[in-house]
Amino acid sequence: MSYCRWSSMDWMCDVYVYESDDGLEVHVASHRRPEGSVPTVTASLFTDPGEFARQHDVQMAALKGVPLYVIGLSRDGQSYTVQSPGECADLLEDLSSEGYKVPDDVIAELRSESVTQ
Repeated sequence: MSYCRWSSMDWMCDVYVYESDDGLEVHVASHRRPEGSVPTVTASLFTDPGEFARQHDVQMAALKGVPLYVIGLSRDGQSYTVQSPGECADLLEDLSSEGYKVPDDVIAELRSESVTQ
């Protein structure tokens, strides 16, 4: 199961977080796109699939022309394996406070999972 991918947050996410047999895997990006360079998809696949597909196509076309640049923070390109949702949430909060772009809802989801375990 994936909590977030590079494509999360309209391709602005700096982390890829997923479950593996070893625990929770966190990969930190080394490059990102300039802020505001990728159009936002606002339509829902479930409520308006046609509009979602149109917006997604526009976004994919725009990505081809958007260069990546080096993030330049201390953990660029690093990978981590953690054992619990709480530990993963802590790591993501640390990454976010350092300046990496991390979806807030992922941290909240991991925090809620750590309470139920």
